[in-house]
Amino acid sequence: MTSSITEKQAQFDLLNANIKWLNNSKIVLNKLFYNHYSRFIQEGTWISEDYYDDDKYYNDSLSVMYHSCYPKVAYTINTFEISCLPGYEDFAFELGDQTYVEDGEFFGYDSFNQPNKEKITIMEKSEHLDDPSASSSKV
Repeated sequence: MTSSITEKQAQFDLLNANIKWLNNSKIVLNKLFYNHYSRFIQEGTWISEDYYDDDKYYNDSLSVMYHSCYPKVAYTINTFEISCLPGYEDFAFELGDQTYVEDGEFFGYDSFNQPNKEKITIMEKSEHLDDPSASSSKV
């Protein structure tokens, strides 16, 4: 009987240690997430005591949300069309395609002092036939 209680206590202690480890991991991940994305996240509530009509307050809050939901930053990349070269056929990008960009100044650096790689979606392409070096993509 005492051995089964001892086994159950050992299992309980192991589960308790796993829960503590998971909680500590969650705290670390939350800190890493906040440190990486805090400049992109706007949190809070919109409060105004100037309203007495609930419908007007609701409609104005929708208006604030509508204007706040669009990004205020445009990231433009100068590009060269290399998909026509042998071996680079996979580098033909169209609107809506997703790829990765490395930019240390904008996305920061990792712990090995390498620029962070971020996933982007191509939103706009500008191709100049007269001057291929002036072609660009907006993400």
